[in-house]
Amino acid sequence: MIRRHFPDPTEPIVLDGWTSSWVLAPASLPQIQGVQHALHAPRAGRGGLWELRGGEAAFKALRLYGAYYAQELDLDPPVVPSADAQPKHLSFWIWALPAYDTGVRMLGAAAVALRTDVYGVNPSAEMTWCWLFPLARHRGLFSAAWNIFIKRYPHIRCETLSMAMKISLYGRPSMTLETGDGPALRLYTEAPECAQHGPMRQGSTGAWHCHAVLDGGAICKGTWTAPAPIRAVPAVREPHGQRAAR
Repeated sequence: MIRRHFPDPTEPIVLDGWTSSWVLAPASLPQIQGVQHALHAPRAGRGGLWELRGGEAAFKALRLYGAYYAQELDLDPPVVPSADAQPKHLSFWIWALPAYDTGVRMLGAAAVALRTDVYGVNPSAEMTWCWLFPLARHRGLFSAAWNIFIKRYPHIRCETLSMAMKISLYGRPSMTLETGDGPALRLYTEAPECAQHGPMRQGSTGAWHCHAVLDGGAICKGTWTAPAPIRAVPAVREPHGQRAAR
């Protein structure tokens, strides 16, 4: 069967009666209201990243992609407000590509919330969900966007990571905060940081050290060393439905 048009983007999942397979529908937008950021990804083509500033069509597409994300990872759908009721602490980002007919095709979406309840890091950010259209994955879109995210939000927590996101974030600097009344929080950073004393300095061996002077003249022993290249890590089989972004 030769498809001459995309499925109805208002339907979260449509069943193709000819091939008896589930088909995801990419959302189409007439235009994007937001700030565009250039993506430095060789395989991204003309794809770009936008921080949304409004547009009900875009927010309707966000709800659609939130449903895709929830169905793929077997989670509850994320809450997406209307365009005119977006909270100030919540930002939505979309990947998009100029369409061959009109407007743009939406390649993916992510939500980032600012948090002020993380002790020692105020504010911090949490990527609450992220989903890329299957045909837009493994092209460096998420990795290129991450370089933009980490400059905007110096400390990012990723609540739910798919296997592909774990691979994309593997080896990137992070620090662990002990909360005392719950599980430790892992925050990704642009450069290695000590959870107690801030930025580290890189040594001659490639490792990063804190070097902060403690009470009594002792030196903080906090260190960060880049892990082995991912090709040296034993392969992990990716469970079905765990390819939400890369």
